[in-house]
Amino acid sequence: MAQPDRSLVSAFHRLASYVGEHAQAGEVLFAGFDGEQSEFMRFNRAQVRQIGRVERMTARLHLMTNGRQAVMQCTLTGHEHDHQVLRQAHQTLRYLIGLSAVDPWLDFDRDARTSQQIQPGRMPNPDEVVDTVCSSAGAADLVGFHAAGPVACGLASSLGHRLYHESAWCDTGFTVHAAGDRAIQDRVAAGHWDRRGLEQAIVSACARAQLLRRDPLVLEPGEYRVALSPRAMADLAGMLAWDGFSARARVTGISPLARLWSGQQTLSKTLWFSDDLEQAGVPAFHELGFARPPRLSLIEAGVGASELVCARSAREFGLAATGASDSEAPQALSIAPGRIEHEQLLSALGDGLMINQFWYLNHSDRSAARVTGMTRFATWLVRGGEPVAPVAVMRFDDSLYSLLGDTLLGLGDRVHWFPNNDTWESRNFGGIAAPAALLGSMNFTL
Repeated sequence: MAQPDRSLVSAFHRLASYVGEHAQAGEVLFAGFDGEQSEFMRFNRAQVRQIGRVERMTARLHLMTNGRQAVMQCTLTGHEHDHQVLRQAHQTLRYLIGLSAVDPWLDFDRDARTSQQIQPGRMPNPDEVVDTVCSSAGAADLVGFHAAGPVACGLASSLGHRLYHESAWCDTGFTVHAAGDRAIQDRVAAGHWDRRGLEQAIVSACARAQLLRRDPLVLEPGEYRVALSPRAMADLAGMLAWDGFSARARVTGISPLARLWSGQQTLSKTLWFSDDLEQAGVPAFHELGFARPPRLSLIEAGVGASELVCARSAREFGLAATGASDSEAPQALSIAPGRIEHEQLLSALGDGLMINQFWYLNHSDRSAARVTGMTRFATWLVRGGEPVAPVAVMRFDDSLYSLLGDTLLGLGDRVHWFPNNDTWESRNFGGIAAPAALLGSMNFTL
């Protein structure tokens, strides 16, 4: 007996076939497809702790009739049984939609389109990953997580939509522990396996971890000149994604960048933000069919350029939609690089703090774009452009209008990509691309 075709694209086409054949008169049926074929590994003390492969495919049926809607998600197997699962889910939605109220803001794309984009990438053999991580780390106390393989997203509708996007990438994140709670964290992620790049990153982290064995300095609260690594800058800029670019958040009064959009405040003229779906390999279509621009400029020279507006917000608030997802959060936030040479960041800092990442961040005053957070792991006191000693944990509280405004002295000339590594339900598209940053001052309260 021939084995079933379990490729992601074939599973999508089978789903699309069901949608095209089973919608009744008066029904509009959209079906979203998500799938992955991923190799996973976990490392502990530079040894393999867990290894395995995950194959997952799901369908999200979205039925709409006369302004009412109902949604259900089901798991696909790649076998003929999927047809029965879809039919049962469809029948359940027909029942539920009769109990649903009319949604006045419901909208969907009525112009059917077709597209198929597959970016295969060059993925590693699991044995090669194991050998690279373990041999590079040696006796270091390294823990890490590796994921690689294709991830797919598709959309089919009874109106004729046939949209499919698949891309593969590998992402290896790791931590080299030094002493106590002090450690070096790093990630190597790309669309093609880069053994040499991962080796160099691990060896560099192991070397820097040795410096963390020095006794940490306890500094007094106050203003400090600061250099942020690309990871720390991505953490900080990521706070803006919490409703900062959302039109709905601005209209309802919860946007942390409300003063930017009203023109009351600006950010540094060196800042250019965009939601760069094309560069990040993110599907350029909404779950209800709307096309999304490959790149949407959000901030230009420190001034608000475009908000993220989903179809619902456009209809409710009388705005022009920009193809955003319903969350109205950027999926591929990208910050343009500056002019500070990568190797000269500490020299440009001179005396101050080098922050490699934040422990956590949160809003302390959302309306004023104030953010609080703590340093941890690798934060250094720098003197004359050279790291002197690790610094004990400190808390900061400052306004993003200041940190990314007048006190932003410059940005690094290299942009680093940090893909979304959330794997609670599945691997996900998107992430943040950010350069390093040099700040004239940062307010530490504890």
